[in-house]
Amino acid sequence: LEISMGPANNGGGGGGRRRDGAGVSSRMVVCQVAGRTAEPMHDRREPIAGVSAIVDPSQPKAFELIFPVGLPPSAVMIDALCSDGGRFPLKAPNRVTRESLLLALGIANFGGRPADLDARTTLFPGMPPGEEEEEEAEA
Repeated sequence: LEISMGPANNGGGGGGRRRDGAGVSSRMVVCQVAGRTAEPMHDRREPIAGVSAIVDPSQPKAFELIFPVGLPPSAVMIDALCSDGGRFPLKAPNRVTRESLLLALGIANFGGRPADLDARTTLFPGMPPGEEEEEEAEA
């Protein structure tokens, strides 16, 4: 996974997180590794904006990336590997690697300035983005 910071496709720069990637600053390229070569699973010129993650504390290496609705057209393979909820299950080689990736993703998605981060900052909401919107729509 390659994570970078920058404006989302729609030009949004800060603010809250939405499942469609608006207002989120992370951009991600997903690669699969074969041998020692990382091959992108979609066009590098179309990074995926607004990716979030969820973990199960009882599974120290496992995590799921949660992709926004409307993946780039070149991300057909990623879409095929996702569950119905847009979740992409992955397993890190160890817990430190998983936590490092989640920390980098959380910082990249942070709506404020990196200098404003402290030990009390919540980088991931209690409920994944998009599920909040679905729950509100059902109510």
